[in-house]
Amino acid sequence: MLLFRKRNRSQDRARYDNVFEINIGGRSLYASGFEILVKVTGKKDRSSARDSVRTAIENMIYILRERMPRSSQIYVVTRITKYLGGTVVICIDKKIDVGQICRLASSTIEALSDRSVKIRELSEKEILESLVIHRKYGGSFLDMNAFFAEEASPYVDELPVPMIPQTSEGILIGETIRSKIRQKIYLPLDTLTRHIAIFGSTGSGKSTTAAAIAVRSRAKGVKVIILDWHGEYRDLVGRSAEHRYIRINMPIVSTMLSEFISKPTYILEILESVLDLTPAQSYLLSTVLRSLGNTSGTNIFTKIASLLEDYKGDARWVSETRFSLMRKIQLLADEEARAPINNDALSHILSPGLSIIDLSEMERESLKSLSSLVILKVTELLSKNNKEFMATKKLVIVDEAHHVFRRTEGGSVIGDMLAETRKWNLGLVIVSQSPSSLGENSLKNTNTKIIHAIKSDIDRKVIKDSIVIPNDI
Repeated sequence: MLLFRKRNRSQDRARYDNVFEINIGGRSLYASGFEILVKVTGKKDRSSARDSVRTAIENMIYILRERMPRSSQIYVVTRITKYLGGTVVICIDKKIDVGQICRLASSTIEALSDRSVKIRELSEKEILESLVIHRKYGGSFLDMNAFFAEEASPYVDELPVPMIPQTSEGILIGETIRSKIRQKIYLPLDTLTRHIAIFGSTGSGKSTTAAAIAVRSRAKGVKVIILDWHGEYRDLVGRSAEHRYIRINMPIVSTMLSEFISKPTYILEILESVLDLTPAQSYLLSTVLRSLGNTSGTNIFTKIASLLEDYKGDARWVSETRFSLMRKIQLLADEEARAPINNDALSHILSPGLSIIDLSEMERESLKSLSSLVILKVTELLSKNNKEFMATKKLVIVDEAHHVFRRTEGGSVIGDMLAETRKWNLGLVIVSQSPSSLGENSLKNTNTKIIHAIKSDIDRKVIKDSIVIPNDI
């Protein structure tokens, strides 16, 4: 049974006018409503007016979806007889503020229809009749916490969808919340090797997104390596996926760097980007690196320091450059000597599944950057030279990438990597809170960009300039 009682408090009259109290199954609710009257001045206007009103009603639903409380329900009831018809909108809530929701709905539809409609408030009797008709012909009242769009969703084919390739075979990254319909969004698997950038301010959810991509990529058979800057991905991944875990240290980095003894230019590029070498220091280091010969195993930095100490040169600049370079290399050698030896890093890279490489125990950012660059170059080298590893689709997630892929340093280390690794089935996920600090190659060569909240105007401009995006977004 539906029972109505008109609000009759003088102090509420202005705010709660045309709101009626309803009792449905012992529950006290409030209702308000209005009828949509179409203004038609001639036969030619009938079709355009009808389309305008229909579009206005649909848009009203989408706007109210964002504004209405979870406790509200809105019924759009259309009644058709042989000669007459009409549409009424009824708002129901357990709060008396439902009148405000109804006024928002009526003012919205008036504005969106280009004033081609007139709104008439419904009386108590008219609201009652509309709700009775709704129930008489099979309608039912939803639970107050139900989402009203289940009863009032337009046809999907009539609505625009996000401009992204539609597939259910890729990596699920979320669903739309402010589009006309809710739709799950997937990254096709082939986009992984075209590289992904995840940008956002601190606390915006970048790591959570990256962890989700890692877990779901692994479920699709992708080999995943996470370079964990802060030691947080082990908790983020949790029990969602089996994973290997290793804490990186300098002996591990040294062992991996020894893979490039035959290609000293690789070592030089990495150390130049991390140690911020002067041209004179770079020249002297390149000379020393060519003298390493067949050095292998650990303690590569100790051996470089020893070669520098024994290096002889008559020019004054050689002596000054040697001592300044020695100070930088000796810091790495000291870290190399302090940490225990662990030779499992390469097996973690080559093994299938998900590997988390924890960089958080390294105290200085320069050591974390060095470790990240070495792991990236080793992964690239294995992808090129190991046929079995090349055939496997691989994804490396680089946390705090602005420390690794700097705008003014290290560009040569990653330039070719971002441009060419697709042919070796290797993709990168660059996670950064500061896109303006990244090199141009890092922005230009990431095919997919996932953008969380960005507070810096400079960062927003850099992102906008790196992609094709309308000015009004």
